Amino acid sequence: MQYSSSAIQAFLLLASLLVFSNCNKDAEPGPSANDCRQGVYDIVQEWYLWKDRLPASFNPADYETPAAVMEALRYKEDDRWSSVSDLEAFQQFFEEGTFVGIGVGLQYDSEQNIWITYVYEDSPAAQAGVERGWRLVTLGGQDVTMIDDVDAAFGADEAGISLDMGFLDRDGMAHDLKVTKATVNINTVLHQQVLTTGAGKVGYLVFKNFIETSRTELNDAFADFQAAGIDELILDFRYNGGGRVNIATLLAGHIAPLSADNQVLLQYLHNEDKQSENSTVTIDKQGALDFSRLVILTTDGTASASELMINGLRPYMDVVLIGGPTHGKPVGSYGFQCGGEFAVSPIAFRVANADGISDYFDGIEQDFESNDDLTRNFGDTQEQMLSDAIQYLETGSVSAAGSRSIEGKGIGAKSAIVRKHLPELSSF
Repeated sequence: MQYSSSAIQAFLLLASLLVFSNCNKDAEPGPSANDCRQGVYDIVQEWYLWKDRLPASFNPADYETPAAVMEALRYKEDDRWSSVSDLEAFQQFFEEGTFVGIGVGLQYDSEQNIWITYVYEDSPAAQAGVERGWRLVTLGGQDVTMIDDVDAAFGADEAGISLDMGFLDRDGMAHDLKVTKATVNINTVLHQQVLTTGAGKVGYLVFKNFIETSRTELNDAFADFQAAGIDELILDFRYNGGGRVNIATLLAGHIAPLSADNQVLLQYLHNEDKQSENSTVTIDKQGALDFSRLVILTTDGTASASELMINGLRPYMDVVLIGGPTHGKPVGSYGFQCGGEFAVSPIAFRVANADGISDYFDGIEQDFESNDDLTRNFGDTQEQMLSDAIQYLETGSVSAAGSRSIEGKGIGAKSAIVRKHLPELSSF
């Protein structure tokens, strides 16, 4: 039985660098989950980056599901990302830019309060008036700090399911809302703005994921920046978990200096049996903007394709990170279809820049520490990370982070995307 690789490019999702490759493997997908247990094993045997770490003896039939096969095969010392996921949800997210939900991101603070980190345009939450900087206080009539599994409390990923939600807005006013799940069209540019600063005109772009529908959004944003004549760029990757490499390459082309045109952005490096698949991707310079430096806002949610861009641009310009260390995913996956039901995404390659730098499994360290100020909206120049970025551009330094910042960790739930169905934003 043969299996096919979707013609997608490399990147990261939830916790992995997910790359759907630019090579197609024609195939007939198997008809059942049982067949796909063997299919997962065969794909991993052929493509897995850590092929030399696979067990010498293994029977896929000993495991109940294709996902269980992948989990058993995964080299856990280095691989946090290889996965088997729902094919339909996977394709909807990366190709169509849609998912079923209410259209928000959620994040805990240190006291287990839950904050809204972003809201997709025209989503059910946006239509209800919810904004970044609001705090979720009740869900289904329960105090959220008393809910053990917030992910489960959001219920099934089905359109038409209504949630009774209580919020406090940025002014402390209460809002009791009924928000009904629907298909959300993802806008990956969460915010764009031109700021007038002591460093000149600064473009500010909050970018969420590298998916196919991002192409038009990015082209439009940089056309606006070029028309405005910006001098500097702040790229906000604090929630960017990755995506498709071809979209990361497009964004790099908009940002790289003119002198970097046709230079190597990244190298794909495979296992010893797949050396013929090794290749390089070069920078295709877009537009006339010519930056000598780039400021990027980062957290441990900055992963995969976003890390690929940071690493790939550093040989050609001064890339300054403000925030925290990135996730640490210098590897990527190819997406294989199996049985018309599963997306099989084993880690299949490392990604290196033109200087051969690759192994940042512990993340890429920030240059200046700053915290995500969850109490303020994107574009508010008093928001901690944006304020620090502007300060750096104006002075070349950043003072200690202010007390108004709220540190936290994201909720891997139905918040922004249906993460339980997708590879851990391991999309390169």
